[in-house]
Amino acid sequence: MNLVAFARDRYEDYFRRGLLEAAQRDGVNVRYVGFRRRERRIDLVRGGILERSVSLASTPACLGEFVRSTTDNERTVLFNSAGYNWFWHILYLRRKLPRSVLVFDVYDWLYYDATFPKSWVMRAIDWTYRKRSDAVIVVSPELHRFYPGAFLLDNASHVRATRAEKSRTREVAIVASFDQRLDFALLADLLDRLPDVRFHFHGWVRSDQRRVRARFDSLLERANATYHGAYENAALEGLLSGYRIGLLPYATTNRLNLFVNPEKIYHYLQSGMEVIATPIPQALRMQACIHLAANSIEFANRIESLLDGKELKCPPQTGQRFHWSQRWPELRRHLEQIERR
Repeated sequence: MNLVAFARDRYEDYFRRGLLEAAQRDGVNVRYVGFRRRERRIDLVRGGILERSVSLASTPACLGEFVRSTTDNERTVLFNSAGYNWFWHILYLRRKLPRSVLVFDVYDWLYYDATFPKSWVMRAIDWTYRKRSDAVIVVSPELHRFYPGAFLLDNASHVRATRAEKSRTREVAIVASFDQRLDFALLADLLDRLPDVRFHFHGWVRSDQRRVRARFDSLLERANATYHGAYENAALEGLLSGYRIGLLPYATTNRLNLFVNPEKIYHYLQSGMEVIATPIPQALRMQACIHLAANSIEFANRIESLLDGKELKCPPQTGQRFHWSQRWPELRRHLEQIERR
């Protein structure tokens, strides 16, 4: 099998990197095309190694030779994790490679809070992908409402399982994209209820929305809040190694959270951490492994109990249970079914 993944990150930070590494160990010819907007380049990665970079302004045709398989006559799977970006490159390659299979990876609910005219452009691209793709993949059952018949691929983490002794200090991690999906009121009340617990924030802040930025900045005015800035996926293992507890304070009133399957849950669990989350649908499905808390009082009580070593839920031996390598066999079976059509 030949597998080409398209995304918007450098290879080391691709959130499904572990999936590609598992495919490569399984004998798949894996290539990766990373559209790097900020660096104005496109990374061409073969077998996990950067082969070369070309200008971001390069035409789709210049990617053809890299994407086209030269090893055998098997069909090539074009795995699109680039959202609605650079769709002209991907659709061009699908047309130029008649034996290719196009898979639309709906890794999240992609419209978010987009407004006209951007929302209509995104909808048009989404409609085109549905018509042109050979398969659609979603990460939550709720997304079947918008993509009926799509293949459900559960989320996972690239973090290797660890059970190193955790620090017993009173510190908690919040790893997130800090945007309108978070419950800032809950967080503010929680920080006030536990002034002797330090809350460490890691992630990107939606700074183009004034209200989000203002509410996040107000959290940081508290003495027990520390912001460490944005992180890179490649650094998550070290970043999480010292924490015992991770929070997912998603707003249950935000419609987007009905469809998310937060990869942070899996990063926390792979790192041997206890997880406390608001009762969004995916958290409800995973409550055998994580703790649910509907408000700041319940969050505070859970944190205090876990800091005392009580009511632990994180499986003592996760192994690779929440790792991307466990998702590859089921995805491969699905891709092989598509190829036989």
